[in-house]
Amino acid sequence: MRQNFNPSNPPTPPLIEAWTQAVQTAVADERPRLLHECFVTNVEILFKRKPFPALHQAVRQIKYLPAVRNIVEREMGDDWIGLNEMMVSYLWMLEAAVPNIMTHQLPSFPQETKLFFDRLKEFMSAVNSAFNSPKGAIIARTAMMTAKWCLLVAQSIDKMNGDNFYKTSESLLNVILRTFNISVAERAVYNKPGQLLKKTVTIDLANYLFKLYNMTCQTKLAGTIRQNLGSVGLKLQHPLFRNPTLCTYHYFEGIEYLNKLAFGQAHVALQASYDICHPRFLKHRRKILIPLLATSILVGRFPGPELISRPEAQGLDELFIPLCRAIQKGDFRSFRMAMGIEGPEKWKAQWWEQHQLGRIIEHRANILIWRSLIRKIWTITYSPVQQQQQTPQVLKIDDIYACAAALHRKSPEDINYAEANQLQQQPHLDPYGVCDPESWWFDGLRLTRDQVEGVVQSLLDQKMVRGYAVRKERGESTILVLAKDDPFPNVWKLCAPKAEIQREANGGGARVVRMQGVKEIGQN
Repeated sequence: MRQNFNPSNPPTPPLIEAWTQAVQTAVADERPRLLHECFVTNVEILFKRKPFPALHQAVRQIKYLPAVRNIVEREMGDDWIGLNEMMVSYLWMLEAAVPNIMTHQLPSFPQETKLFFDRLKEFMSAVNSAFNSPKGAIIARTAMMTAKWCLLVAQSIDKMNGDNFYKTSESLLNVILRTFNISVAERAVYNKPGQLLKKTVTIDLANYLFKLYNMTCQTKLAGTIRQNLGSVGLKLQHPLFRNPTLCTYHYFEGIEYLNKLAFGQAHVALQASYDICHPRFLKHRRKILIPLLATSILVGRFPGPELISRPEAQGLDELFIPLCRAIQKGDFRSFRMAMGIEGPEKWKAQWWEQHQLGRIIEHRANILIWRSLIRKIWTITYSPVQQQQQTPQVLKIDDIYACAAALHRKSPEDINYAEANQLQQQPHLDPYGVCDPESWWFDGLRLTRDQVEGVVQSLLDQKMVRGYAVRKERGESTILVLAKDDPFPNVWKLCAPKAEIQREANGGGARVVRMQGVKEIGQN
């Protein structure tokens, strides 16, 4: 007598039966690597490694999600419901996979990829449920790799859609954040390689979140992740975590501090990332080196020829060396040319903006140029013998103002003469007499002596120049009295202690070394 076939409860295909037995063995024997091999999410090898092509075909023949669920529950029992749901979601995700899904080679690629991504995200949610179980440590690596491939597929969809706001990638924030929270909430201490703990993948998950925050311009949220990491006391060192993981973590840490204008901390973090990165990975080392050079300059540590001549630094000398020379000389005009703001090499401005460094360097190097300019005036005014004498050395603010005003003049080809003539013919457009189309100071405002006094006072407040200012009677120039011993201390020595203290506070808190500093007299 012929039995009726029930499509919602079909017999278990032999390949799926073997797969479920492998999962059971991995869980029973506590073999996390074997378990991970049962849940491959790398779409680049999914159709190249046995038994997944055949497993894909077996699931497609079943066709229905309830049937897949019934098969898994029948084979696995009810010992770990979260793992069962994870297995069902994985098989259903595998059903939607197609070869070359990431290579844009199929006519129906957009629809195929979006369907696969939706099911991959459902699988990630199921992984979180199983990961949150007391037995979830065994699937830590699977959770980490699933998060990685969710992010890669989402980036591919955003690229396909031409979406500069990364909406698909942004949809992963909550699901990956939950994975991170599950791993970081584990109470067991991770202090020895090989421990079967959820915390073994915490830093990898944090890196994926940092990447998402940077892509979606939500970098302020990264501070919360870093505070959570600081609260659990994880040791960021090899072999507890892989070197690539630590390298990526320190890179994002440095970028976060750079965006917060904490240049000392940014330099320390980026230097750590650069030191870890293997020399053969030139692309990665160059990506780290560019912001590292910028932060080095902003804390007064100019790169030497050995660093600039490395393979990963090819072409960077024509960008960073003119910048260093301009800051060392205290030359505002050379600085503008080095940044591509003025002069024939306008491509430099686009390059700085492309690497999101233009505005940071333009505004924060300003105070260093002022310091160098004052130091240069000091070396011209006093001979080396006089500089060593224990007598007060005085500079007039008017002398500093005269030099700065000359260096703030635009080059003739950059002056808007039509605007200048209009201001002369219509004085009511500039009732306070502060506009100057020939000046670079604050986008065309005339530099004044009071503003120079404010800059000098800011340098004194930050101890970048040692001494004090004396205001004379009305009409006379304010004078700057320099300290007898070391009136121009090393900028890096000022920043380094603060950077170390701030990295240790609150797991790397967010206090800032204030270097922007340009304020007028009377401002608090």
